[in-house]
Amino acid sequence: MKKTIISLAGCLLFVNLFSQKPTVSLSAPEANGNRIAEVSGVQAARLCPSQKSKGDLEFNPARSKVSAALKLSWNRNAVLLTMNVREKEQTDDLSETKGVSLDVVYKAPDGFVISGIGENDEAKFEFAGNRTLTQFRPGQLRSLLGLGPNDPMVDLDNGLVAGWEITQPTVKGKGSTCASHTQVAASLRPFKVYLKKQAAALPAQASTKEITITPDAVSEWLCPSAVVRGDREFDGHGPRIKCEVGIYVTKDGSSLMANISLSAVETVQDWSTTEGRWTKTIYEAPYGMKILGILSDTRSRTSFISPPGGIQFIVPGTDVAQALYTFLDNTDVKSAVLNAYGFGPEEKSLLSRLVKGTIDHGNTVVQVPSTEGTLVKFFHIVGDTGGPDISTDDNCNDDTRITKIEFFPVKLKVTSTK
Repeated sequence: MKKTIISLAGCLLFVNLFSQKPTVSLSAPEANGNRIAEVSGVQAARLCPSQKSKGDLEFNPARSKVSAALKLSWNRNAVLLTMNVREKEQTDDLSETKGVSLDVVYKAPDGFVISGIGENDEAKFEFAGNRTLTQFRPGQLRSLLGLGPNDPMVDLDNGLVAGWEITQPTVKGKGSTCASHTQVAASLRPFKVYLKKQAAALPAQASTKEITITPDAVSEWLCPSAVVRGDREFDGHGPRIKCEVGIYVTKDGSSLMANISLSAVETVQDWSTTEGRWTKTIYEAPYGMKILGILSDTRSRTSFISPPGGIQFIVPGTDVAQALYTFLDNTDVKSAVLNAYGFGPEEKSLLSRLVKGTIDHGNTVVQVPSTEGTLVKFFHIVGDTGGPDISTDDNCNDDTRITKIEFFPVKLKVTSTK
């Protein structure tokens, strides 16, 4: 497909930063053995936003907005680079595509762990209606576009990016390669990685023991955006919510991870449906400790029919046990779950005390217990919002979403070297 790629004469000695190779230089060891690595020549690989999220794949060349964001992050073993690219048509059918990549750009050498990175860790830009721009440095965008001080655009950088490169086709295509999509790449400035020297392992035997921990609650909003069926509106018909959480130990034994899934299905035609899956870290073992296994429940699930906002879930004077059974989508709560909440087999109706509704950002958040598995203590979920329910963006406002997941204590088998 024909592309418009015109180099701007105003780029003024724009060095071909994209031919550099990554290099690492290490400082001399400090008294405690710690060192600083300076990483140069890192490239953010060319990324095209080929995932359609709205409209079609035909863009008006003069009326689309392109945005990109880069973020460096780190853990004790590696430095990661996340890149998000989005293109959105500003008129017609508001077609929109997006893409994201995650790359490891540095790994800690043997005998060291990463304790931090430099302050130059993020950059972003956004502009509309210019398909001749192919290369620019942070801070140049407004002048290259000929914009005034009050014209809308974004060009932010705290020292991370040396240069951006953009390739934009004249018309979006339906091919499976990036050739038919807008592409964004970036060359990074050198960044610092702080390395902490690990103590030499002592010739000692590992000891094994059992411990009980309470995993961190997942407090990040999680909203699915995929429309599996129907439209984006539940219109007060449920939805029927199902949520499941399963945990596992990472291969290196350093962390507990949670796989989270959520589905929401409208209870009448057109059966609008959305689904989402996420993986989150809920516990990190202290240094010197390795998780060998999980000795308690590793899964929990719940289900319920989302009520209209503000409704009283369990009405006084009704058959509480039957009302709770109906609310939980005709699901019996397992005896092990009852025991975890401190209730006996004949006290199922008391679980109604655990079902609550609160208002958060104008939406009704339903707190429900697990119906199976003693991993999750409470699920906090927004079902119907009163407007379009299935998310079309990244902020989860006024969308069907998980707002919080709280855990029961988890029993682990761990080992340590002393």
